[in-house]
This record gives sequence, C-alpha cells and structure tokens, in this order.
Amino acid sequence: MWLFYYKKMTKGYKDQLGSHSLRISVTGMTPIPGFPEFVLVGYVDDLRVVVYDSDRKELIPQEQRMVEIDGHEAWEQKKILAQELGMIVKLSFPVFISLSQQTGRIHVLQMMTGCNLRDDGTTSAFNRIGWNGQDVLSFDKDHMVWVTPVTWGEIIKNNLDRDTAQNERFKQLLEVDCIEWLRKSLEFGQSELTAVAPIVSFTRLGDSNQLSCAVTGFYPQAIEVNLWRDEVVIDETLSSGILPNHDSTYQIRKWAEFDPEDQAEYSCRVEHSGMNETLVVIYAGEDSALEMEIEAAESQPEVVVESEPPAVTLRRSSRKRRSPTRWTSPDQVEDAMERKPLVKG
Repeated sequence: MWLFYYKKMTKGYKDQLGSHSLRISVTGMTPIPGFPEFVLVGYVDDLRVVVYDSDRKELIPQEQRMVEIDGHEAWEQKKILAQELGMIVKLSFPVFISLSQQTGRIHVLQMMTGCNLRDDGTTSAFNRIGWNGQDVLSFDKDHMVWVTPVTWGEIIKNNLDRDTAQNERFKQLLEVDCIEWLRKSLEFGQSELTAVAPIVSFTRLGDSNQLSCAVTGFYPQAIEVNLWRDEVVIDETLSSGILPNHDSTYQIRKWAEFDPEDQAEYSCRVEHSGMNETLVVIYAGEDSALEMEIEAAESQPEVVVESEPPAVTLRRSSRKRRSPTRWTSPDQVEDAMERKPLVKG
C-alpha cells in the first residue's frame, strides 16, 4: 500500500472530511545541467507530501512520520517503484521524439495519475500523459483502451492497447489502490485537509485610480476572483497569480483601473470551496462603510455584513473544484533555466 500521510502545519481547520484527491505527477525532461532528468511528486489535494528525483535518488516525505507509519520496508518498495517509473520515462523519450518529429533542444514528458474521493462517497480516477505541454494520451479504464488526440500518438496507443496485462494493472491502480491510499491518508490527516475560506479586502490603492481585491488565507488553491462594475465583469484586470503563504494557504490579488467620480457599483466576487456561497465585497467609497453581502447559492436569505476594516472570514466546507491538468512546456523549462543558477547546492 502506498500511504500518503499528511498533517498540515496550520491551525484552525475543522475536523470534517470533504472531497479530496490524490495525484502522482511524474516529469522527465531532456538532460540539463543543474536540473534532475526525472521528478516524481505526490500530492494530497493541493499539498505536496512526497518527492523523488533522479539526482538525490531518495523518496523524501514531507514529514518523517510518513516513513514510520508506513514502515521502512514498504517505503523502500515505493522508492523502487519511483525508480522504475523514472526508467520508463527515460526509455520512452526516444520514441516520443521520433514520432512527434518536434524540434527544439528541450523536451518534457509527463504522466499524471490520480483519483478523487467526493463527499458523497463516489470516486473517479484518471491517468494522462503529456508531451511538450500538450495532451498526448489518456487511459479509458472503462473500455480498457488508450485515447490520443494526435495522429502521431496512434502508434503508441496501439502498442499500449495490446498490453492487456499492463492495462489491468492500471485499472487496479486507479479504481482500487489509489482510493485505498487516499482513504488511508485521510485517516491520518483528516482534520487538517478541510477547505478554509479566504479573507477578502477590496480597497482603493492610495490616491491612485486603481481598485485592488486582495484575497488570502484560503485552501485549497482553486479559486475564482472577479472584479465587477455594476453587473458586468471587468475584463481588463491585472493579477498577481496564486501565490503560497507561509502557512500552506494561498493568496491572490487582482486590480483594475477605475474613475473615482464614477457612480457605478464596483465589487469583488469570490468563489471558493471553503464557502457555500459567493462572497461579494462592494466598494462603497472612501467615506462610506464597506458592505459585504453574501449571495446565497440556493436562494438563501440575503446577509449583509458591515465591517471595518474591509475584511471577512467565512469557514464553511463544500465540494472542491478540480483544476484541469496543466502540462509543463519546453518554454517554461527555458524560463526556469534563466531564473535558476545552474549550480547545485
């Protein structure tokens, strides 16, 4: 059994089990000085719990107690599995390079395997393969076949379809093992994996003509933040992107230009799995009290909260939104090379 034990380092999370996921991300790329050829990362929800790379050649847990709970022999078996996956990726490189006929000095091959356990007890699972930032293959476990959206992937698909023994193992991995690993992980880290609602502040940036919506302290990472003028979404907004906080939660800031003399209603609307409702924070001017109203998702009575400073914390659990697979492209690797000194240490 592959046990991902997880315990977050933050406080204030409710002891309540919601929807959760387990993902194993496997990435291999063209040999580059200073970068490992192969990296495996395991996640429970959005948080990394284990990592293996071809440089250190060790399966490193987020917490040492994971090894103690799982047992050193079982942990060693997992390290061997990680090494085998790395070898599979390495041996697959020449095939993908030849068939794709893509030029460039850097190539990236990725596999994403995982499963979801919803709060109603239902499950789902997936296994996908990406090449140079694009979807190439996915496993249809119900029909025991591989699917490809690219013409050159047909040869790989046909070869994989013929390996029925391996496909049976994949089906077992997705439908049984992955869910078992996830359930066991949640038994040990259940109280720490609950969704946490964001703290939201919507203010004018000094004397500028910009309105800024700062959202922080939320978990998991998936979130929707939009700025509105009256009942229309403002398309021309800037964003910091989602950034990590020191306590394993996340933050994001979005801002937009506005006319201080404009009488329109400006608002910041936030959707997150830690809240059952959409949070609407209304900018009411410098001298007015800030209204924060919660629009009920299912026609619940309207609640208006007046607050100074302009922030509110809601702690409610709901289902978690899942992000689509994001593959790494060669351009992103080159950007990382420019930012990172090619020196280990």
